[in-house]
Amino acid sequence: MTNISSANSSRRKKSLVTRFIASVRRLPLRIARLLNRWEQRNHNRQAMAQMGDHLRKDIGLNRYDWKREIAKPFWRD
Repeated sequence: MTNISSANSSRRKKSLVTRFIASVRRLPLRIARLLNRWEQRNHNRQAMAQMGDHLRKDIGLNRYDWKREIAKPFWRD
């Protein structure tokens, strides 16, 4: 029984290490996606800040919601 238990423990450790390595390899891509998302939010909020009242009304935002949205920092959804 000890050999089976030891083999299972070894497989679990390998699995954890393999998953950790895969996670670390994906990290640059995840960071790039996050930065891209933040940049897009910032761009959209700057564009919203330049909108006239007629455009704001066209997209269905009242003045309060519009001001609240453009005041959000880029990292907030």
